[in-house]
Amino acid sequence: MFHDLHDNYDKGTQGSVNNKEFYKILDFIQEKENITNASELNGLNEKEILTKLFITFDDGLKSQYEIGAKILNAKRITACFFIHTAPLNGDFDVHQILRIFRNSSIFNSVEDFNKIFLEYLFKNIDEKKHAEINLLFDDSSYLSQFTFYSLNDRKLRYIRDFHLSHNEYKDLSLDFIRNNNADVDSLIKETYMSEESILNLHKKGHHIGLHSHSHASNLKSLSEDEQKEEIQKNIDILYSITEEEPIIMSYPSNSYNETTIKILKNKGIKFAFRADNLIEHSPYELPRIDARMLLDGIN
Repeated sequence: MFHDLHDNYDKGTQGSVNNKEFYKILDFIQEKENITNASELNGLNEKEILTKLFITFDDGLKSQYEIGAKILNAKRITACFFIHTAPLNGDFDVHQILRIFRNSSIFNSVEDFNKIFLEYLFKNIDEKKHAEINLLFDDSSYLSQFTFYSLNDRKLRYIRDFHLSHNEYKDLSLDFIRNNNADVDSLIKETYMSEESILNLHKKGHHIGLHSHSHASNLKSLSEDEQKEEIQKNIDILYSITEEEPIIMSYPSNSYNETTIKILKNKGIKFAFRADNLIEHSPYELPRIDARMLLDGIN
């Protein structure tokens, strides 16, 4: 499971993999396993998928097309690209924009950004909610399996996923960015693939999969109708680009429930991926290993 990629000479966002590291990961895997081409997905059944290994990318990021796809094409590997489609309609996942923003020269480090942004959030929510967050987070191991996240990384995600609505978090984040004199439109242009890039990936044999429309970080908390809308919008927009029905999904922020799986089955989605390797025996809960964690193991 990959997210951001960057060139060797760039700083890269947190958890990002540079092009040399990407080659290293692919070479390491190929020495031990056969990488299944995503172009074979349509022919697999529920039992066969459990025995296969795929390269996957979440979020539809520009770096995945400019760096990742170039390397994959050179190595003749086709991958799964899971795209949330709101950015194609002029919207975006503010968390991803924040990932780019926190790399700016305004902050000394990612942890410096985390502390300043947490202070900002707590200044703008009431004291009762502030106390509730601290109490519940202290008793939580949320995202502790991702060892490259600091305590404050996890706390920010916890607040985003459980204590603020999508619009509340987005509005506060945008205010924070603008208060630091940054241009949101420029950050968006730096971040996401275009429709043309998605179509080119499809033509090269890569599979374009679902990741919800708005990157709903707490998808499982939505009603059934809201989940259906998130998934159907995602399907419709991707189909309008590729003219092929998606058959796979990765859950945004690993959030899903039995309702999500029921909707996917009803809409003809054959397989779905988690963001960790805690479940191994379900075609709708396929495990993945984060590339950064795998790389740390190789090193």
